Amino acid sequence: MIYNLKQKLLTFSVILGITSLFAQSSDIVFSGVFGGTVVTDDGVYTMPSGSEPWAGFANEDVSIYPLIFGEGGSIIFTGSTDGASADVYFRFEKNPYPDTEPSFSTSSVTLGSESSEYTIEIPSQGGNTFSSFLMYITVSDVAVTLSNVVVNSSDYSGVLDVYGCMDENASNYNSEANVQAVDQYGNLQCVYASCDDIPEYGCIYADGFGAFAQGFGPVECTQYGGTPCEEVIDGVAGCMDVNASNYNADATVQGYDQYGNLQCVYASCDDIPEYGCIYGDGFGPFNEEFTADLCTQYGGTACEEEVVGVVGCMDSNATNYDAEATVQGYDQYGNLQCIYASCDDIPEYGCIYGDGFGPFNEEFTADLCTQYGGTPCEEYTPTIHTVIVGPGMTYSPSVLSISPGDIVNWISEGGYHDVNFDVNSITGESFGNPSEIASASLPVQSGAGEMGSITFNEVGVYNYDCSVGSHAAMGMVGSIIVANPLLITTTICQEADSVRLTGPFWEWDPSAGPIATDNGDGTWTFTFDPAPTENMEYLLIIDGVQEDLVASGSSSGDWSCTQ
Repeated sequence: MIYNLKQKLLTFSVILGITSLFAQSSDIVFSGVFGGTVVTDDGVYTMPSGSEPWAGFANEDVSIYPLIFGEGGSIIFTGSTDGASADVYFRFEKNPYPDTEPSFSTSSVTLGSESSEYTIEIPSQGGNTFSSFLMYITVSDVAVTLSNVVVNSSDYSGVLDVYGCMDENASNYNSEANVQAVDQYGNLQCVYASCDDIPEYGCIYADGFGAFAQGFGPVECTQYGGTPCEEVIDGVAGCMDVNASNYNADATVQGYDQYGNLQCVYASCDDIPEYGCIYGDGFGPFNEEFTADLCTQYGGTACEEEVVGVVGCMDSNATNYDAEATVQGYDQYGNLQCIYASCDDIPEYGCIYGDGFGPFNEEFTADLCTQYGGTPCEEYTPTIHTVIVGPGMTYSPSVLSISPGDIVNWISEGGYHDVNFDVNSITGESFGNPSEIASASLPVQSGAGEMGSITFNEVGVYNYDCSVGSHAAMGMVGSIIVANPLLITTTICQEADSVRLTGPFWEWDPSAGPIATDNGDGTWTFTFDPAPTENMEYLLIIDGVQEDLVASGSSSGDWSCTQ
């Protein structure tokens, strides 16, 4: 059964069978902004130019959580823009950042200037529960209005995640919990009576507990109304580094501040114990999360490893290749500072940005590349095509168009035939096919069944025939046409929600031709993969209306808007 998740959870416990019931709550809105986004009181959302790539909007009504989609679900909402079209999509996460996994993102929908109702289907998420609901706009400076947001969830047959305090030393220990509950700040939702009960040094709040970390120590704990639980230091605390200007010969315990920095003062980078940041009253080493840039932002002096040589792009396939560079340049995120024109030039599968390149890994995928405004370059998955052989003197289809890297599989339906790419059986001359294709010809087979397959990696036309008897002369010939995808980009003279093609190839059916992708700048692109092998007549269908070239030309004499 599907439940409306504009609702509030009444009970939630571990069972084998069906989930708990939900009750009605207020409408879902995305009042939380992050990364530079803006939202108004009347539900207008904007991602201004200059926003972070990860900028978006968050639902802050915790009463709707947790969300469950055991048998799938849907999001229904009413949306529109202030003019230009814009794509939006949604994301569900286990908890707010950083405890986000498991998570999943929905497909995107394109909103236009007219207010319409949209539905996005949510596939089954098993027993996963989600307590963070986000919305993203993929186009800058377009005002998007959302209202009547409804999320539908579904039951799950199995063991559900039960969030609660799993520490037996806490006064609110929940023996039925199988997932430790944390708040939006990452603090344990466990209540401790005293510092004798905590799992590590940290801050006791009235409703939770947060461990100390760099940037959060006893001082911050007290400022936020908590009770700090610190390690008891036996001895004399002070700076024990003889290279520091405040070296204390009597110190028996190295002193640290509330951020975990050494309480040692250094006059210069020549005195520090490792690469890091010199402050007026201490020193902090660099790590993956704390870099030279952050050091400078916090008012410190960065002491970095000296780079010997010329920093630049050392990949000759990049457009900004620097022949004089001796050290490969990287940005603050670890991306190569190399600019690539296309996926044919990259050193490995990854993401092309306007000013660099980042390889894919387990945490950074093609989807994230697209979200951050990059161009993903993924490993090509070949399409497998089928040609039926016989039982008469035919290959069907006799002419097949494919893309480079695709595979063609020949299947016999009877008869005595082969697939010959070597010598033309009618003229006795070579087909002129590459040697690797000619040698891959499929031998004679008697009877039905798979004959074999051939991979075509290079662009070209590959002719073949059946070399048995006079089969070729009787019309048993074929061709494989290998061509790169064809992109057709057109400009239209109006705002539109959809653009597609029609023409003789689709029998002038206005709903049968391919649909274009909105580029967001007034242009729309059609992709033909593989490319057509013959001339193709077509007209545009804009929001269901076929363009009239005669009227366009005669009314103004200006054809500039038809491209």
